[in-house]
Amino acid sequence: MQVTPELIAWLDSQRQAGFGDEALLKALVNAGYTEAFSLGLLSEKKGAAVQPDAVRQSAQPVQTSSTLPVTSLAWFGQQSTYPVLDVDVQVLVQMKHPQLAVFEGLLTDAECDALIEQARSRLSSSLTVDSDSGDSVAHQARVSSGMFFQRGETELVGLLERRMSTLLGFPENHGEGLQILNYKPGGKYDPHQDYFDPAQSGSHVHLKRGGQRIGTLICYLNTPQSGGGTVFPDVGLTVSAVRGRAVYFAYPVAHVSSACLHGGNPVIEGEKWIATKWIRESVFQ
Repeated sequence: MQVTPELIAWLDSQRQAGFGDEALLKALVNAGYTEAFSLGLLSEKKGAAVQPDAVRQSAQPVQTSSTLPVTSLAWFGQQSTYPVLDVDVQVLVQMKHPQLAVFEGLLTDAECDALIEQARSRLSSSLTVDSDSGDSVAHQARVSSGMFFQRGETELVGLLERRMSTLLGFPENHGEGLQILNYKPGGKYDPHQDYFDPAQSGSHVHLKRGGQRIGTLICYLNTPQSGGGTVFPDVGLTVSAVRGRAVYFAYPVAHVSSACLHGGNPVIEGEKWIATKWIRESVFQ
């Protein structure tokens, strides 16, 4: 594996943000780098280039005690259906790079309808994060309306959050509050990253609340008549918006190498409702 300038810059930015070697090791391995390569890279001062022979010689199993939640999808194995509390969830698609899976059956039709009704009266125009200040601002790249539930705010929200935590293996308190979004015809969200770029001055405001985002789960609450799929341009994948379906993707490294650039395609006909759960590396407050 090659030590690129981009990888060195990422490592430096993560250390400046306060992340220790245990967390960085897990992030590198989850992103697809070998443990030997990762250990060699981390052992070099300031991320200097590593000689391949030296890396091979340093390859020793390491036990880590990182508090990062599980973000690897490898544990899904060959099964197509998994019992998750009170429902059976199907794995329709699974990818290693990006770490991505598409699920069916995480929410029932009745639960999708109920969640929409609980959110409908609280919608307001969606905002984006300003990279310099960290403030939430309106932007033409995002055309939708939305709202946030507090964790466990309603009985239904609490149940869904327990299912999500059980399926993906992260502590419930590492999740942000569930966000509900509504897209009318023409509504869209241009391709973007969900992590907070450590190189941007505004990111520190959000990193204080639970560290970096490392995973996203998008649940489709209805089926638009046309359009509205979630596109992943780097890998040529589009997930159709179908009620009850969900797509999960992990980006343990806050860098474009995670291949998690994604966007919401414009709704052509009808409307789209989704529920989004963002996962942090530590307790979200």
